[in-house]
Amino acid sequence: MARSSESLRPVVICAILLALAASLVALILSSISIAKNNDGTIEVNARAQTRENKTQSQTSQDRVWTIAISDYGVNLEYLEESTYEIKGYNVDIVNAVCALANKTCILVCDVNERCWDTPPRQRARGGVGLMARWYDACTGWVNTYDRSLTFAFTRAFVKKQRDVALYAVNSSSVDYRNVKGLTVGFIAGWAADERCLARYARSADITGASPEFFHILHYNSPMGLMQGLRRGESDVAFSIRLPQLESDFRRLTPDDFPNYCYPDGSGAGMMTRKDNTEFINWWNEAFDRLVGTPEYDKICERLSTEHGHKQGSGAKDVCIGY
Repeated sequence: MARSSESLRPVVICAILLALAASLVALILSSISIAKNNDGTIEVNARAQTRENKTQSQTSQDRVWTIAISDYGVNLEYLEESTYEIKGYNVDIVNAVCALANKTCILVCDVNERCWDTPPRQRARGGVGLMARWYDACTGWVNTYDRSLTFAFTRAFVKKQRDVALYAVNSSSVDYRNVKGLTVGFIAGWAADERCLARYARSADITGASPEFFHILHYNSPMGLMQGLRRGESDVAFSIRLPQLESDFRRLTPDDFPNYCYPDGSGAGMMTRKDNTEFINWWNEAFDRLVGTPEYDKICERLSTEHGHKQGSGAKDVCIGY
């Protein structure tokens, strides 16, 4: 038995050593496998993330930005009957800014109140078109007291808006200082609304300027407002000083009539939802690059050349930096 035990001892030791070696090899192989798996997982995740980022980038670049515009009737925005296209300075600005920003933009013609709604005798509110995301922005809107509560605005691409005035037909004997009992026409959605006119009851001593003292008629466009005056539907019209009104009607208010409809110095830019910061950022960056370039000078020149057959202001009164 002693010899047998002695003879088995080397075999047992060898077996133990072999087992330890096998365990060590297995541990090393396992570690290598785990490392490979981890490396592989990281690599796959990185590739997936790269593909996702690329897809998001492509989606942002390929997106079509829809921008609402109306028929303003002057050289800023007008309907060209021969081609049935909306043209003007504002259109030229949209095309140039979108091209500089490498964005695909489409203009959508719509009525004003779908951008900003001013229901008679109700609180002004965001228009359904912009609120419901029918389009991304509306063209050529001023940041007024009321609108700033609902919407955000890009930098202005049109200088300070014109002053406001009360108008009537040339044969009218109405005194602007008393509108009590009259029917007053407004352009729906515009800043010169009945709420603005009410400010003159307190600040300019216009009798009956509060909405409860006069009748209200809203029109969808400047053309509708003028037709209402001519037909006698409205006794007076309250509006910004449009060239069409200045030339065809009697302005009742004096030259120094104050403007209480929007902050002094406010110009017109793009109006959009407050959550649409992406649009505001790329628009402002591209517009800043456009101003002062030969391309911008050409756009401003077209106010009197290509669009000069329509009434409106020239580059000095419209273009930024002129």
